[in-house]
Amino acid sequence: MITLKRLKQSRAARNAAASYFAFFSFAACAFISIPLAVHYLDKSEIGLWAVVNAVVSYLLWMDLGVGNATGRKMADAVARHDQSEIDQWWTLTRAALMVQGFMMILLGFGLVPLILQFFRIPADLAQNAQLLLGGAILIAGLSLPLRGVDGLMTAQERFHWIPLGQGLFPWIRLVVFATLLHSGFGIKAYIFAMAITQLVTWIYYSILVRTGPMVPGWNRMGLSRSRFRSLFGFSINLSAIGLMDAVISSLPAMILARIGGLAEVPRYTFSSKGPSLITSLVRRTLHSFYPSLQKLYVTGERDRFRAKFQSVGILTLAIGLIAAGGVIACNRTLVELLAGPDYFAGSQPTAWFAVGVISVPLYALFVCLRQISGSMGKTALVAFTKLGIASALAFPLYKQFGLTGLAAVFALTPLIDVIYGYFKGSKGCGFSPKLLSGRIIIAAIAMMTGVLALGLLVPPDSKGGIPFAISTRTIYLPNSTELGVGCFLSFIGIILALRHLRALRDS
Repeated sequence: MITLKRLKQSRAARNAAASYFAFFSFAACAFISIPLAVHYLDKSEIGLWAVVNAVVSYLLWMDLGVGNATGRKMADAVARHDQSEIDQWWTLTRAALMVQGFMMILLGFGLVPLILQFFRIPADLAQNAQLLLGGAILIAGLSLPLRGVDGLMTAQERFHWIPLGQGLFPWIRLVVFATLLHSGFGIKAYIFAMAITQLVTWIYYSILVRTGPMVPGWNRMGLSRSRFRSLFGFSINLSAIGLMDAVISSLPAMILARIGGLAEVPRYTFSSKGPSLITSLVRRTLHSFYPSLQKLYVTGERDRFRAKFQSVGILTLAIGLIAAGGVIACNRTLVELLAGPDYFAGSQPTAWFAVGVISVPLYALFVCLRQISGSMGKTALVAFTKLGIASALAFPLYKQFGLTGLAAVFALTPLIDVIYGYFKGSKGCGFSPKLLSGRIIIAAIAMMTGVLALGLLVPPDSKGGIPFAISTRTIYLPNSTELGVGCFLSFIGIILALRHLRALRDS
């Protein structure tokens, strides 16, 4: 017979496996789509593709965080098996997202002529541009009510189905995209691939909702003013976090293009690409445990929640330490392989990129803590403050220290939010900050300090190790210093990770 403990362990393992599957599927499809697009489309069409993606990604912020807030608002009712309360929150969030989707479509259609004019779309691409922009906006607006299904799955501890689907959908889009390109559809293949993928997503999510426990239904009693205030008071803070993160992530390229010259942009972008992807992978460790942490909190199991949060936090940081070692050891070789040695920013910026592999998941940990507590406090204000500080420091530090100064700013900026989350999140969950989060903060400071100190041991003019030839280029493997520092950090991280995996297994 499967015990309750083993069942919970298997849920966390399923969440982690599905999250990693989604990450690697997305990365693989992204890499495969690039040569496909280059083969079948010209540079102007590829540029139009990028513009459409950017426009839709910004319009999607019009959900104001309602999708992300859905799961937390329903979590207490799911834990209590309160069907009426589940129905009321589901009704409210679906109604809000439907209205927001309709407004998104209206706004998006109104912006199409301005977008065409702003980006100076050539006359020969104008018709395709209108089709792509209009179609993408319509599909995005109609799909907005799907947001929040992942929150429902989290509350029901069935979250693994979400990343599993997210790992499959890119392959559907890629196959349709490639088939239509080969059939001569040109750039229009993108919008048809998007539409078919969205249809499959809608069917998949509908099945998930209808086959779960306590299937949510429609209850107009949920459409109350007090619930609207509660929902948007919580969701807008979540939306501010995501929007500010997106803006901050685009700041280095804008700053470099403005004062450093266009030639500096790809050096920073290519050198930070690997660390950025690795950071995303580290964060998925935290996300795989989020449903069980939320369940422990809403059911009032305080001691178990505290112990598990500490173990999950240090496990996430330990995996970040393993990844940081990998960044220091392999980033130069990766950049040389993908782009060439002229695009490598240097060993000192790489040391700061490695620090960010720990600081960003630490920031995500304390955002999750506030979400679990159900009170985001002044998170929106903190997010805008963080953006202001990053903008104010980035210009002078870049002028003084070059790419190293810029990398340092964006590795340390997440700590502004960490400081607020340490106090607000811990108190929101009913614990003193030191009792709940003290060990995590001490571990994070020690790890980031160690990564920076050892990472800076790699000389700025460090040469590569053993050479190997790829086509007409020579790539150099990591040298002895890079390997020594990277392997040492990763070894310490592995020891810590195994220790806290054991603690989670026994809890």
